[in-house]
Amino acid sequence: MKVCSSQFAKLIFLCLLGLAYAQEAGVLSYIDTTGAGSEIAACLATEPDPRLCSPHVEVLIFETFNACGGNLSGCEEIVTLSLLFMPEEAGQNVVEDMENAWQHFLQQTLAQLNQDINKFMPCWVLIPCPPLIDWTCVSNRIADALATAYADFQPQYWQEVYTSIATHMPLAAHWQTALPDGGAVLSPVVSLLPKPAQYADLIEAPRDPAYYFQGPLFPRLPVPYLPEETSETYGGLTELEGRKRVLEPATLSEYEQFGFVSFFQVYGDYRLELLFDPLAGPYLVAACLIPVPPFVVPFPVPVPGPLFAARALSDWPTVPEGYPIPRIKGIPLY
Repeated sequence: MKVCSSQFAKLIFLCLLGLAYAQEAGVLSYIDTTGAGSEIAACLATEPDPRLCSPHVEVLIFETFNACGGNLSGCEEIVTLSLLFMPEEAGQNVVEDMENAWQHFLQQTLAQLNQDINKFMPCWVLIPCPPLIDWTCVSNRIADALATAYADFQPQYWQEVYTSIATHMPLAAHWQTALPDGGAVLSPVVSLLPKPAQYADLIEAPRDPAYYFQGPLFPRLPVPYLPEETSETYGGLTELEGRKRVLEPATLSEYEQFGFVSFFQVYGDYRLELLFDPLAGPYLVAACLIPVPPFVVPFPVPVPGPLFAARALSDWPTVPEGYPIPRIKGIPLY
């Protein structure tokens, strides 16, 4: 689905989107792949929002739209959010940093488990093998270790996540937070390399090429369709627009041609991890007696620690122009 770039047509389009998506948080309302082009210097000198001088996307914020009474007159600047494209590699850097931060968090928690379950007084009694283990004592010490992990290590983990976001995604939209049930931090991404092969997967019927392969790079051809195939809410042919969701990040010219944009998102969810490593444990370091000849032998007991914690996750959702963006909630914080 393509949107006319004239200011008046864009205002009308935003109004229609606002009425259609009353239950959504935001929709990809406009794709500008050129910005001010060669006039960028003059644009920067006169445009209050410098983001509009560079290639960007605009997202309609429905909560603000509704607060304006569903009327864009005098409200356009606060009901739309402009987001600059960032390189695809920046998202990949955040993914790597988040994985390293999570592994660091797990290692800290595992070390705390080893420390707490083996502190004085021991949770076992020295008897002929095997040792007598007080599992209530062990469970209490696991709970103590996990409490330390939640209170001390998890805030450090989230600080590392947000440091990576600030470093690699400084202009991202914080649509609420990256915490579980908190929305998402997101930015549109652009690839330096075109991916022409992926568009062949969109074609499933003889009429499909005429729908996808049209201006500005291809001649416009009539596309036969039945009235029930169109969507008053989403625009375009619903099934054909929906296929764009599987497309990967692409170049600006591909976004312009096919009417979609890929985003990089950081969001949160809860994960259950059973912490145990054959080398690092955690182990309850116990001992027991071998009666003949009598001597004490070590008897390490594996004690996996169940960790239920909030983790930052990533996704690369592709959104057709005019369609809602997944996961975002409410209004962006900034």
